[in-house]
Amino acid sequence: MTDKDEREFKSAAKFVRKHWKMTLAMALGVVLAVIVGAYVFFWYAALAQATTLVPTTIGAWSVAHFFAFCINLLIWELIFVATWLIPFFIIVFVLWWRKLTPEEQKEYQGGRRRRTASEGGGCSFIIAVFWLIIVWIQGKWTLPLNSWTFNDWIITWLTAFLWGLVPIAIIALIFLAYAFTRKD
Repeated sequence: MTDKDEREFKSAAKFVRKHWKMTLAMALGVVLAVIVGAYVFFWYAALAQATTLVPTTIGAWSVAHFFAFCINLLIWELIFVATWLIPFFIIVFVLWWRKLTPEEQKEYQGGRRRRTASEGGGCSFIIAVFWLIIVWIQGKWTLPLNSWTFNDWIITWLTAFLWGLVPIAIIALIFLAYAFTRKD
């Protein structure tokens, strides 16, 4: 553990000791949200199968089924979880923040944080979007996944990866053009 990590750990421990009621309230809110979110997920999964929005066997699912399921699940989670969770956290946080002294507020305000190498830069998201576009263009959007061959799966992901390299190549070419045309 580095000195910086140790200082951050001690700071967090000090925060929890000093504001244990706030920490407990937020932790209970998160636990309640997870429980309600899980309940909504299981309820919707059963409902989606009962209403035949999705097949009951995973092999019969297509990408279209997956998308329909996820979008509808997101809407139900927003309705049943986010509508009370977000206002709860905002109200509790604002009430707590107002009770702090200006010195404490300044101490707890987060500064600009540097990204580390382990944090994603969005590449996997871009590749996944390209994969979905390729699946749609190839006409496999509604094709059940159990009819895909392993080669289909690999080729679509490899193609998506290569298309994901295109924006990086464009940026690199612009940088190289700038570097070579720049007069020092």
